[in-house]
This record gives sequence, C-alpha cells and structure tokens, in this order.
Amino acid sequence: MVLCYLLESCELSRYLTSMETAILFIAALCHDIGHPGKNNQFEVSCQSKLAREFSNLSVLESKSCQMTLELMDKHGLERHVYPKELKQSTVKMILATDMVCHFALLENISILRSIIHQDTRQRLCPLSPLFMPEKDPLNYFQDAFPPSHAYKAPDSTQLTGPSQLLPEERLMLCHILIHAADISNPCRPWPIFYHAAQLVCTEFFRQAEEEFHMRLIPHIGNTNPSTISVGFIDFIVYPYFQAISELCPKSASMMETCVKNRQEWIRLSAEDVSENKKTIYQSLSNMTPLSS
Repeated sequence: MVLCYLLESCELSRYLTSMETAILFIAALCHDIGHPGKNNQFEVSCQSKLAREFSNLSVLESKSCQMTLELMDKHGLERHVYPKELKQSTVKMILATDMVCHFALLENISILRSIIHQDTRQRLCPLSPLFMPEKDPLNYFQDAFPPSHAYKAPDSTQLTGPSQLLPEERLMLCHILIHAADISNPCRPWPIFYHAAQLVCTEFFRQAEEEFHMRLIPHIGNTNPSTISVGFIDFIVYPYFQAISELCPKSASMMETCVKNRQEWIRLSAEDVSENKKTIYQSLSNMTPLSS
C-alpha cells in the first residue's frame, strides 16, 4: 500500500520501467516470508541454524530471498521475462530491507535528489554501496541467477520525467522505496500505527525473554512502547522520510503524519505517568498511619 502511494500519488513511478516496478512489488510481497519473529542479532548471537547457513550475513533477509527464489522456480514466474534481471533484482531489493543498509540508503537519497533536480548527466558523487564486497549477502545467491544470454537493459530514454536515471540509479531508487515502505508504520494513520507498534513491541519482549534465559545481551534496554516508538521515529523514520520529501515534495504528508503520531505517543506516555502517580497517591492515602 505504501509503495502504491509513493509510486502513484507521489509520481515516483515515472523514474522506473514497468519491469522494475513489477519486481519491486514482488520483492515487497516476499521480503519477510519465513521470518521467525526474532532479529538478525538474535540469530547470530545464539549461532542458529539460519545464521550458520547464511554465514551471519543478513540472515533473515537471506532466508526470505531463498524462499522467494524457490517460489519463482516452483511457479515458473520467469517464463516470459528475463530470468536474471527478475531474480537478481528481487534478491537485491529484499536484501536492502536489512536495517544495516539504512544509513547508506539515506545517503543515496541525497545523491539521487541532486541528479533528479539538477537534471544533469554528470554524476559527481557515486552511489554508496549497501554492503562491503566481502560481506555482501548477494554472493550467496550467485548460482541461483541464470546467465543473461540475450538480455538487453531497458532503454532509459523510454522513461519520462525531469531526469533520466541510469539502471543502477533506478535500482537504488527501488532499494530506497522498499526500505521506506518497510519502516513506514509511523507514517500511517494513528490506529494502524498504534496497533502495529503494540505487535512489534510484543515480539521484542518475547525475544528479550529468550535472550535473558539464554544469557545473551538483550537487544532492547527499555520495555515502554512509547519510548521505543518515539526513539524509532526520532532516529530512523523521521530523518528518512524528511530526506524522501526533499527528493519528492508530494510525499511530505507522510512526514507530517509521523510528527502527529509522535505527539500522540508523548501524550499517552504522560497519561501513563499521571495514572501511576494517582495510583501511588491512592495507595498511600489508604495506608494506616504509624503511631508515634
């Protein structure tokens, strides 16, 4: 739904080919399949079977890629398209949802913004890679990509818009958009965000309990949903969507919703504190005074 909004209402689809748009939606549908309810840190810390299978590299995202490729083969999804483009691009987009890519993606938003708005063919600043070559989880899947014998990349002159992006720049835009959709809950209407935040925090707490019993370092230091949500907005979501709004001003409404949701969490947190104070006061009032 968020990708639809960014591509259609915010008109970012004009920078992508129809094939790239289709692959982006496939990646979005599949990016979390097989997720066990724990994060990558947990899988690596406890040396799980998944972590060993994927050499500790984007463990959960790699599992989703593996299952996606199996589904493509099972249903012959690549019969009428270029198999290598479909499979390789889908895997790259799913891997880009690993949170370790966040700040590289944020940096690349600024680079694409300068290319699009300056309408220049000069690439003064190269795109930042999402992974170091020796630690790129894409290496795990190279044997799954068939050779591209007669493949010809889509002609960028067929695209419309104020700027024509090169193939690697269009792929990076797909990475940026799928990550935006993945972290977009704080930018949705409050009832949706509140419900999603409660579910995410429940998942966090369950992992923290397991980490405690396994004597692992807990991945969260606070169990307050309001504190967790506000921190996620302040350090991750708001700066990212602020950058996207500079790339595409029509997306600014998502940033505005994010600000309102942050204020709502602050209000709820204040009510919780007030209620706790009231409970303590009532308890003290009901106590029998000590005799002198």
